[in-house]
Amino acid sequence: MSIKYKLFRYLILLFLTHNVWAAKPYPKDFFLSYDLYHAENKIGQLYISFNQKKTKYHLEANLKTFKIMKLYGNRTIISKGSLNLNGFLTDTFEVINKKNTKKNIFVKFNRPKKSIEINYKKEKKQKRYSRAPLDLATLFFQFNFEKDKDNKTYIYDVLEGKKISKFKYKKIGNEIIKVDTKKIKAELFEGLIINKENTFHQLWLSKGDYRIPVKLRLKTNFGLLIDQVLIKTNIPLQLY
Repeated sequence: MSIKYKLFRYLILLFLTHNVWAAKPYPKDFFLSYDLYHAENKIGQLYISFNQKKTKYHLEANLKTFKIMKLYGNRTIISKGSLNLNGFLTDTFEVINKKNTKKNIFVKFNRPKKSIEINYKKEKKQKRYSRAPLDLATLFFQFNFEKDKDNKTYIYDVLEGKKISKFKYKKIGNEIIKVDTKKIKAELFEGLIINKENTFHQLWLSKGDYRIPVKLRLKTNFGLLIDQVLIKTNIPLQLY
């Protein structure tokens, strides 16, 4: 084998290994279970389930609160749509407020018209967009579809419920996080909502074959500092 051919093969291999998707497509079915803490006191639980049939996905997040977090109430968030090589395309997004059902929100996407229809308190409102937004349920899972994670800022348009906001993330380092008695490798991101005060938060994403949120630290709109920590999942994680 000639030296030129060896060099060519090496360059092709190098190109491929640096430009393939940084993480594998998600399994067709998986779950994630989180505990929520404030000052080391457990104040809630979050259970997320995901399933996919062909290109269609269903992602559901159920939040159960107790102690001081009961002020927020129990909620269910449901996102349905399609998946392609670039990530999530939401069709419908639903927020079920179990404490006050009058505040339930149902949003339907109309992609050909680049608009969403928001159903809230028996009223329907139309909102147009220039770039198709993610929704709050799929936001952190979108990172699994990004290629280059180092020293890059990510800005996403995100449907929070009744409005679309711009979320900004920047990777600042790597850390080791404990999940279900095991230590795993994670990437640490700093995030905020652009042009909105007091929205700074920190996000830890697993490294390896799959990127999933393993820890989230944020402050609620009523001033409560919360750590959301992954305690169990059936997704294989990269051990330290």
